[in-house]
Amino acid sequence: MKFNSSITVSRPMARFLKDICGKPPGRARLNPDECAWMRMVTFGNRMCVDVKVVATNDPDEFPCWCEAILYRMTDSTSELIEIARTEPTDGPPFGEWILKDGDDEYVAQVNEEES
Repeated sequence: MKFNSSITVSRPMARFLKDICGKPPGRARLNPDECAWMRMVTFGNRMCVDVKVVATNDPDEFPCWCEAILYRMTDSTSELIEIARTEPTDGPPFGEWILKDGDDEYVAQVNEEES
């Protein structure tokens, strides 16, 4: 089964993310491994996807990276159990993030707020 959800990023935050992810090497003004932005979407079956932008350990190579992580929420403690994660990518987080759990596909669509 396919599950879809979306995240809308405000225009000011979208500009910030594009700015830090587009900075020349070493100029992102973030500490290594600092999470610059993170949002979570939930699905009706106790699954959720976390999309984040993180400063890199090697700012001379690229200023930031993004990834998405699929979690299952436990019934009793609301603990999150990691199920899958994407490969890190560089650049802003906009677009589709697709993760799978067996035959189920979870899509988190990250969009910029429209004018």
